[in-house]
Amino acid sequence: MRKKSRWTVTRDRAQIRRLLAWLRLSPVYPGGTTTAGNASQLSDGAAALVMMDADQAVRRGLPILGLFRGMQLASVAPEEMSIAITPSIRKLMKHHQLAMADIDLWELHEAYAVTTLYNQAQLETAWETTNVNGGAIALGHPYGMSGIRYVGQTLLELARCNARRAVVAVCTAGGMATAAFLERP
Repeated sequence: MRKKSRWTVTRDRAQIRRLLAWLRLSPVYPGGTTTAGNASQLSDGAAALVMMDADQAVRRGLPILGLFRGMQLASVAPEEMSIAITPSIRKLMKHHQLAMADIDLWELHEAYAVTTLYNQAQLETAWETTNVNGGAIALGHPYGMSGIRYVGQTLLELARCNARRAVVAVCTAGGMATAAFLERP
């Protein structure tokens, strides 16, 4: 058995070095502001999700990670693609007669930091409950599977923090976005 050591971190030099490196990143396009530090990386990924009637899952002895209460789509002009999360969430909240205080976790997944910040500001979600695992910039935004991964990840996070309800939203291209309402059983 290993003896546990006790130590205290007084200064995280790695974080300082990362921040300084991030500030030196060049824009992707001349005169632009998008860099590798404020946009999600190109990521590979795969995800699978089994959805079935809860009674069927119980009959088969399968664990129920969460309940999919519904989803809503919304769109904006294609050139404003990344701000469609806000109207999709507002539509979802109205459809399910939910107040902002009814939601424990918010997952606002976008490829760019500024759009996540925009949507968070428009919706007035708390920092402590929004993208608690870092969002698309930290986790990647693989094409064709991001939505499913975010649903699964959010259900696991609801269980980890013993929370009940979450909203997951993702931009789906061309000015559209999808928002889903999830709940722990």
